[in-house]
Formats: sequence, C-alpha cells, structure tokens
Amino acid sequence: MNRVARARVFFSLILSAAPVAGCARLSLSRGVAVGRPAPEFALRDLSGRTKRLSDWRGKAVLLDFWAAWCGSCRESVPAYERIYKRFHAKDFVALGIDEDAEPKIAATFAKKLGMSYPVLLDPRGRAFDAYGARMMPAVFLIDSSGTVRGRWEGFDDSVAAGVSQAVKGLLGEGKNR
Repeated sequence: MNRVARARVFFSLILSAAPVAGCARLSLSRGVAVGRPAPEFALRDLSGRTKRLSDWRGKAVLLDFWAAWCGSCRESVPAYERIYKRFHAKDFVALGIDEDAEPKIAATFAKKLGMSYPVLLDPRGRAFDAYGARMMPAVFLIDSSGTVRGRWEGFDDSVAAGVSQAVKGLLGEGKNR
C-alpha cells in the first residue's frame, strides 16, 4: 500500500464518525455544486479502455465513488446496483469509480458485490477531488445535459432512498401523467 493510500485509510479511521456512515477522505477541492456543470474526466475501465463522462452525454449518470477498503461502500453498492437495475433501460447509467490502486482489487470487489454497472479506475483520486467529495461513498447525479442534480456523501437507508427518488424524478417517473 503506497503512502497516499495509507494516509487515506488513516484519515478514514480517524474521521469516520459522521451522522451518516462513510469513510472519510481528505480532499482539498471545493468541488462541484448542485446546478453546476459536472467536471469532465478520463478514466480507464477494468479492460484498460479510456472512458470519459461525456461518453454518456444524453443519459442521466450516477457517479458512485468507492474503494474496496471502505466499509460503508460495501453496504452502498448493493443499493446502487438495485437503482441501476431498475432504471438502466431508461437512458440512465451508473458508473462505479474506484480509488484502489490495483485493478484486480476493484474487479474482485465489484464481482463479490454483484456490481453490473461499469467500473472506472481513479487510483490517484483526481476525479474524486474534482468533484470535491469529502468521504466515500460519494454519489453525484448528473442529468442528460451534464449538470449536477444531486450530491450525497456517506451511506445509510435515507441516502439510498434519496438517491432513488432523485433518479426517479430526473427520469420523469415522479410526474403525474
């Protein structure tokens, strides 16, 4: 484990006492606010292909920042998997963005938790920092035009319900017809 990864684990252990369970991580970025354009990124997937956020322009996107060492992430992934399965046929995609330095660790974690949505690798945390998240899991909901419409950090049942409702609303399922 490199020095940066050890520091992240250390801070997650020290700072993890939060109202919502999560794994703390130090980020110096102010991040992106709801209503602002989502920062572009270019990250490799588990096959080594470079993917950009703009590859999914025209779809609603759920960015799920996680790491295999984060206990709350092990709880959140199944909830976000259910949201993905419910909405993925409706111009919606979820992207798991992993901070582990080893692709094999990310692949094992994703397989163990039944993650069927794409996994992208962010071993230096640049995308995480661009979004200004302070803990993992961190979730950002982006609309089809690339604007951030929701932001959640940490995880509990109320976060999962809020994310699900926001996706539903964004895709128009919450409207009376």
